[in-house]
Amino acid sequence: MFTRENDLDKPMIPVRMRSSGQGVLSTQVVPRSLVLRAFFQRPLQTGAVMASGAALSRSLVTLGRVDRAALVVELGSGTGVVTRHILESCAQGTQLISLELDSQLAQETRSRCPRAVVVNEDAQKVREVIERFGHTACDSIVSCIPWANISPSRQRDMLDAVDSVLRSGGSFVTFAYVHSARLPNARHFYRELCARYPGVETSDVIWANVPPAVVYRVTKV
Repeated sequence: MFTRENDLDKPMIPVRMRSSGQGVLSTQVVPRSLVLRAFFQRPLQTGAVMASGAALSRSLVTLGRVDRAALVVELGSGTGVVTRHILESCAQGTQLISLELDSQLAQETRSRCPRAVVVNEDAQKVREVIERFGHTACDSIVSCIPWANISPSRQRDMLDAVDSVLRSGGSFVTFAYVHSARLPNARHFYRELCARYPGVETSDVIWANVPPAVVYRVTKV
């Protein structure tokens, strides 16, 4: 399911592209108006005009190894679509802390996913947030942050924050849309991941998502 890419001069999208074979099975209605409102008010922070699809959500959850985690942190919960998939896959007793910068989207996630601890806060403050709930590190981080829209300096700051709370052996997963993966900021993000973590893994293209996407996974040594 993964290709490994350490040569930064090669394309970020894997050459071997095949369908994940996962259809969109979710029957829950996504409040698209909320996503659209957030996008038009904060396009650089929201990054998409629709929520992640079921195929992408399942891939993030599976590849993020949330079923093995005692604490999962979600960065950018949006309307709670991925949040719901995380909760469905977590073991009993696992805690999920979700950070969402947009206050209305955070409230929507709370209403859809009452089992999650949803905090209206910048992802860069993830350490401060988890310490507020008695934690110093987490086992899995699932990110839906639109890295292609974020400046290189802020990307570095946010990845510093991620690394500060991810315990050794923990997984960090995020995704990139195929159509934007070669934009300058997206390429910088991928290079930054490779510089920080050996053996960045890239999934096959998830064609069932709209728009198609790939998932990146790193494991902290």
